[in-house]
Amino acid sequence: MNLDTGSSASASSGPQSRKERGAIATQACDTCRQRKQRCDEQRPCGLCQRLDIPCNYREPQPTKKDKTLTEILDRLKSVEVKVDRLSSRPQPSGSAPPQQSPPNQPPFNASGQADYRTPFPTLHTSAPSPANNLSRATEYRHTTATHKILYWPAIQEILVQADPTLADDLKDFEKEGSSFIVRMQNGQPPLSLHEGLSKKTFVGMQSQAARVAGGTRITYPALTRETMHRLASAYFDTFNFLYPFMDRQSFFSDNLNKVYTEGFDGDKESVIALLIFALGELALESSHGAPISTSNSRPSGVRGGEPYKPPGISLYNEARKQIGFVMSGCELENVQIFSLAAYATTSSDQGGRYLR
Repeated sequence: MNLDTGSSASASSGPQSRKERGAIATQACDTCRQRKQRCDEQRPCGLCQRLDIPCNYREPQPTKKDKTLTEILDRLKSVEVKVDRLSSRPQPSGSAPPQQSPPNQPPFNASGQADYRTPFPTLHTSAPSPANNLSRATEYRHTTATHKILYWPAIQEILVQADPTLADDLKDFEKEGSSFIVRMQNGQPPLSLHEGLSKKTFVGMQSQAARVAGGTRITYPALTRETMHRLASAYFDTFNFLYPFMDRQSFFSDNLNKVYTEGFDGDKESVIALLIFALGELALESSHGAPISTSNSRPSGVRGGEPYKPPGISLYNEARKQIGFVMSGCELENVQIFSLAAYATTSSDQGGRYLR
């Protein structure tokens, strides 16, 4: 017996037998998977046919390559939609000049293209008339000013029920419009601008900048340290939330500390502090003050001060006396001063008559 021949034969038969083994199934049915048997991947497979049972396969999990292909197809689809949208626009003829947009056409966005967020119908070969475009663009706009609420029938009915004498005023308002409100405001008696605070000359150390500027600095006995802190906190807790053009930390550390330790004068820090104190008093008195009047045992909804002496008027007048010294500047503090002054004149019905 030749051992070499036998060994070579067995060696050659080993790889051949491994090659003859069936390929491993890439996906097995649920029955073969449960029985841990080889599945021939037929639909149905041989085992399920012999057992006469349903042959179910799981959905194949997408590979990374399949996900990338799906994403590419989605991108291409979105590009096709944009191209179709551009191609659907009516193109001008080669000899005719491009059409100019009418002056009353709805505005365009920053990119120069019409805003497609509004539900316009699909464009056809013939462009719609400008009148139709204008009516569609302005159909859902609502820019009613606040004072025009008086035109509403429901509001007029409520006002007439509360005060029947307002019927004639509402008729005049419908005829005159906004000028009627201006005429009514001009008919109000002017507030006294002589309301002020008692003052005394400041005695103490001053900074180098204050000494160079010259002038006599003053203090207000009514503005104690606690009062100034309370009024400033009231302003920053109320008004500054709506128009935050003042920095709270900077004011308390710089402005408030300076006017408390060095007094007031016609400088920017003093004017800003007085305006903030005036608005702070207006915020406190308007919410927690006593009603200004009583009608039929019912308190008025307007609180604080008196009918012709609204809260904060004394502080505002003191600031008004010093605004002229800083009026010609063009720095950030000047912008803040005029913003605070405008804020005081429009913050409430009473404060709206300060400047008169």
